[in-house]
Amino acid sequence: LQNTFPKIIYDVCGMGLVFAIHFKDPLTNSLDIELVDKIIEKCLHKGLLLVRTGSGTIKIGPPLIIPDDALIEGIEIIHESILECVEK
Repeated sequence: LQNTFPKIIYDVCGMGLVFAIHFKDPLTNSLDIELVDKIIEKCLHKGLLLVRTGSGTIKIGPPLIIPDDALIEGIEIIHESILECVEK
């Protein structure tokens, strides 16, 4: 995701299955709370529940027993949602 959206995702960090995606406003370089809220709402409408941690950060923390195909589907939903939010 960071390679696909380098202008808005400035950092992805985590360990194991717990990760955080930090989004920035490319004009101000500050955390983009508004964009994160839009992405989370899009994901929710697609059936994926995400949590905003801090300002401008999405937390990904699936269950440790998540099947690979469900994890991939979740990442694809995040990708689609980001695309929908930045294309407008």
